[in-house]
Amino acid sequence: MPKPEIHYSHSFGMGFWIEEDGRLMSCPAFENGSFDIENAIAVSEWDDPSVYTPEHLLVLAQVAQICTLKRDYVNIGYYAEKFRTVAV
Repeated sequence: MPKPEIHYSHSFGMGFWIEEDGRLMSCPAFENGSFDIENAIAVSEWDDPSVYTPEHLLVLAQVAQICTLKRDYVNIGYYAEKFRTVAV
């Protein structure tokens, strides 16, 4: 399977993607635009209550939607290439 495409959220200053098991993951972003994957954590494991305000939840919902679209886009390309000889 291809690696997930990470979405950068300016609101959180973090990168987000969806794991193969469906969990929404997050990791810190560096100033140079790269991501600290080694410190990734599932959003469901965040323990800071300040991120669960209605405003933050709206942003998280948008992030989850974008990550879902990115995951599906990457996977469609992967499967199209993998099975292209079957369709011929």
